[in-house]
Amino acid sequence: MSDQPAYSRRLITSIALLIAFAVTVLLPALVWFQNYRKEVVEMELLASVFADQVTQQAATGDPEFWKSHAQPLADVLGARLDPTRADEARFIETAAGERVVIVGRMPSSLSLTRAASFKMAGDMSGRVVIVRSQRQLVEVTIFALLLGSTLGFGIYLALAHLPMRDIERAIDLLAEERERSRQMFAHARDGMLSYDDYLKITDANKAAELLFGRDRSTIVGQHLQTLFDVAGTRGQRDGNLWLESGKDFEVSARGSDGSLIPVEVSVGRIEDRKEVCRIAIVRNLTARRAVESDLNLFVNYDSLTRLPNRDYFRELLSEALFRAQRRGSSVGLLFLDLSRFKLVNDALGHAVGDKLLCATARRLQQTLAHAEWPGRGLSGLAKKEALVSRLGGDEFAIILEELTDPAGAEKVARQVIDAIREPFDIEGHEVSIGSSVGIAIFPEHADFVGKLIRAADLAMYQARTIGHNSFHVWSESLETGRQERLDLEARLRRGLAAEAFELHYQPILGLSADVVEGVEVLLRWQDGEDNLLLPPDFIDVLEDIGMIREVGAWVMRTACLQLRGWIDAGHSGLRLSVNLSQHQFNDPDLAQTTAAAIADSGIDPACLELALSENTLSQSAARSHATLQALRDIGVRIALDRFGTGLSCLASLKQLPLTTLKVDLFFVHDLVESDSSRAIAQTVIDLGRALDLQTIAVGVEREEQRQMLQAMGCDLYQGFLATPPMSARSCLAWIEQHGSHGQPKLSLVS
Repeated sequence: MSDQPAYSRRLITSIALLIAFAVTVLLPALVWFQNYRKEVVEMELLASVFADQVTQQAATGDPEFWKSHAQPLADVLGARLDPTRADEARFIETAAGERVVIVGRMPSSLSLTRAASFKMAGDMSGRVVIVRSQRQLVEVTIFALLLGSTLGFGIYLALAHLPMRDIERAIDLLAEERERSRQMFAHARDGMLSYDDYLKITDANKAAELLFGRDRSTIVGQHLQTLFDVAGTRGQRDGNLWLESGKDFEVSARGSDGSLIPVEVSVGRIEDRKEVCRIAIVRNLTARRAVESDLNLFVNYDSLTRLPNRDYFRELLSEALFRAQRRGSSVGLLFLDLSRFKLVNDALGHAVGDKLLCATARRLQQTLAHAEWPGRGLSGLAKKEALVSRLGGDEFAIILEELTDPAGAEKVARQVIDAIREPFDIEGHEVSIGSSVGIAIFPEHADFVGKLIRAADLAMYQARTIGHNSFHVWSESLETGRQERLDLEARLRRGLAAEAFELHYQPILGLSADVVEGVEVLLRWQDGEDNLLLPPDFIDVLEDIGMIREVGAWVMRTACLQLRGWIDAGHSGLRLSVNLSQHQFNDPDLAQTTAAAIADSGIDPACLELALSENTLSQSAARSHATLQALRDIGVRIALDRFGTGLSCLASLKQLPLTTLKVDLFFVHDLVESDSSRAIAQTVIDLGRALDLQTIAVGVEREEQRQMLQAMGCDLYQGFLATPPMSARSCLAWIEQHGSHGQPKLSLVS
């Protein structure tokens, strides 16, 4: 680059001289040519005109014509001739060369002559000659030459000197750019290699030294592909790939210790005036691959158990079905739901619950790693832990590939159930849980992913209804039951919108005075004109589809308004008993909903009694106590229903803020015939008296039962002996007939 300014200067000077010379010569030449051409055309035209005029006047061939017509001819030639002009002469010359008529004065030198011939009558002929001085043309041309020289010199100065400053500035900028590029090359964070068309490395930066673990001196001169894994992808094997400008590809770089480093290579080409340089930018992908791995783990795997999540499970299942279809084998799908997990999670906390899920995942993986089923391993398929996935919550899925006998899935299900049944040691707690497993087989039960998942889910739901630690294989009847269930759900939603739910009431009577002390509220669903359904037919579905909260709030509000109407009629001694399901009791807004119903109706909170089953309260003692205390703080009464049928301990019973114990109809039913039932009923009644709780016997159908309960000291009873549940209007008529603690007349809420 050292001779670049001199070369540029010589080139610019030559171009400037050429342009200056062209301007200097061409300008006067152009002026001379234009003026000369103008003179020639003008003189030839005048000579021709004058010749025509002479011919017209010389009509005869009289030899004395020139003498007799000398003056008229002179006037013709002198037309438009400036008399003072001394540089032009016009004359008529005979054929003999005699000048007979002359006008003007002959130029002394540098003249231009043009003539036009004419012929008259007889032998007379000649020509008209115009001679004009060219001195003026020479003067104009000389002036143009001077002007052109001046202009050419100015152009030369402008072109020869002014561009050089810009060129030198551009050269300096180019040098700076080259230095900047060199610095960028040297200090770039990515490794950079320059090489020629033969893939011989000509330079390497510091980042490349660090990347390859080699000094620059050991890199330069090497063949490019010696630094990369030639046994890898096409990118390493195909040398032409390194010569394609703008090409990006991923390869493995070879470290000094032989380790392979994932890199991304971008190939470029730099053309100079004398040479072509190729550049390879080598970017280390180790960190990116780690991030991608973490992202893949985040997207495809459950963050808690590190098992494939629901979305990735569907992808794995789809791939398994594709392989099975290609091989002509079967795939078993097991859906697993943990029993008692919620109880453990609520009792011991979410931290223990999370560790229990992780321990369950590990146990499932260990069990499946050693599990065998007919067909496993026939195609060399490895036993992968990815066979187990977590679908969410306490649900897991297991994929069994290469299944040749559906019975093999049942065998694995038993192994899984047995493994989960073994106690877990979680932070010093011995935790026992169970499982319910649903089984579906591809292609026997379903021929695509969605249907197979639905079949396994249905089978798991059925196994859950059978009981803990059981499995169930999908059958066509489950699909029919599912359709019936979906139809029931749809009818329930329509029923809620159409206000098809109604309340029935069953009086509660005192055993001593046999008067109405209160009424129990019972929900009914009018499903069609002649189909009145009881809660056992639809409560579970209401809970499953999330409608129990809305229906429960409606029951509470409507019942309280009905009681308000009765109280306004003077029956202030009545109380209202409303049953709560487990889902309602678990509603965090239960106390707020109850308080709102009481406030809207204006009843005394002590007139409202909420009844809960023993099993509902046993789910979580701490939470149950908090919820019950919140309800008692409002002022409502709390009844423990079906006491004696659950597993609650007496110690927890003492701590709960209860007001009433209900003797379950299971013991009342054979109270007269069974000594054990009598003993249990007596125990419940005595316990209630000891704890200062009111006791109610449920399901009294015979007079002998009523009398025996009265003798045992039970406070209240209800059942078909008195009356079955009735509509509000019928209940009004019944109470008016039998009387209550208040006035005998009741009114209905419209």
